[in-house]
Amino acid sequence: MQLNLGCGPVQPSGWINIDGSNRAWLATHFSRLDRILVRLRLLPPTEFNAAIKFLNLNKRLPFDKDTIHYIYAGELWEHLEHRGALALAEQCYRVLIPGGVLRICVPDGLTFWSRYLELCEREMAKLSDQQDATAIERHIQLFFNDICVHRPFLSSMGHFHK
Repeated sequence: MQLNLGCGPVQPSGWINIDGSNRAWLATHFSRLDRILVRLRLLPPTEFNAAIKFLNLNKRLPFDKDTIHYIYAGELWEHLEHRGALALAEQCYRVLIPGGVLRICVPDGLTFWSRYLELCEREMAKLSDQQDATAIERHIQLFFNDICVHRPFLSSMGHFHK
């Protein structure tokens, strides 16, 4: 068996695609309401459907010990508090077979800030009347809009980085 924890829109076939977000809960439990909210433009369209398994990843994984071969958790760990991240890692270890694989991907802060410095240096090398901060501003907005802020409930569906 293969688990894809915090699947979001990445839902490969042959995997048990699990998501614990508020949006996954809404779309899998109240699909009609979700579609109405999308039609009213209160929510963007979602890839979640009945094939997604909704689980609260702060609780025990509902799989027996030594039954899972692979676990992928892409862009998930940064949404957990330290205690929750540790508990989930322990749960993954419990359900993985000996020699099983746990692959965790998190946002790369070094790459983000290196790119910021690169953009700044590029603009500073220009004459002052030729400098344009648009690319730097767009890059910074990615950080503030998508990473470090807690957006209103309907906008983010309670999904934000810790």
